Amino acid sequence: MQEKTLNLIHIAVLLPHYNDPDGLNATLKSLDKGNYALQLVVVDDGSFTRYVPKKAEIEAKFKHYGGVVNVHLLKLESNQGVEYALNFGLEFIFNSLKADYILRIDCGDLCINNRIQKQVEFLENNSEIDLVGSWVKYSDDNSNYLYTLKLPLIHEQLVKKRFIRVPFIHSAVLVKYEAFKRIGLYSTDFKAAEDYEIFMRFINNGITANLPEVLTEVKWRPYGISVKKRRKQLRNRFMLLIKYRESNIYFIVGLIRVIFLMVIPYSILTSVKKQVYK
Repeated sequence: MQEKTLNLIHIAVLLPHYNDPDGLNATLKSLDKGNYALQLVVVDDGSFTRYVPKKAEIEAKFKHYGGVVNVHLLKLESNQGVEYALNFGLEFIFNSLKADYILRIDCGDLCINNRIQKQVEFLENNSEIDLVGSWVKYSDDNSNYLYTLKLPLIHEQLVKKRFIRVPFIHSAVLVKYEAFKRIGLYSTDFKAAEDYEIFMRFINNGITANLPEVLTEVKWRPYGISVKKRRKQLRNRFMLLIKYRESNIYFIVGLIRVIFLMVIPYSILTSVKKQVYK
């Protein structure tokens, strides 16, 4: 862990953005304060000119914050995809910033119930753990509750069930800086499933966990990657399962599950989730 300035914990917040200023504003307002300094890294992935964020406006929104915040606005000239935006931001963090942790969140998603404080305290008190996520509440664009996703908690459970389901929700994880640097950048070989692939690497090369509490609210969007690029996402999930295959029942069940999801309409799947995860 790098040296802390003024005894503050330094957190780099990695936040990709594309044509969603309202979502960006909502996410920024949700970041809770504590005994840490935030290095906010917003990566604009080639937004239309009228939607490109302005650093001065982002800084102005944080005047009410009361904590220590530095804003870094990075811009890609054209829309290249979230995995490229994430890697652009990560390379900046690794090369230019001093941080103890890296927090991931997407535009429109919210930190709730003192998420940052609780995840930081957990990692500070559990030095063997590299990455921590949380349970997640899903809501629609009007903030109407849909369902709560309760993920496996301890590393042993995550190792077993990582083939059956994504072990963490991307917007809900906090990662030790040195662990992220050791794991490296996101793969560009599994488009729309880059989060699943990097979580496989984290689980295979360290200790991970989820907190048994809802600390993140994720917005379900009919235009989001999980919907618009669903077929590509599932196809790439299938390929990464093959890449990380093991001879056990969890791997076999995981393959069958992905094939099943390929033939089930997303609307039906969402309805089932609402009933199962209430």
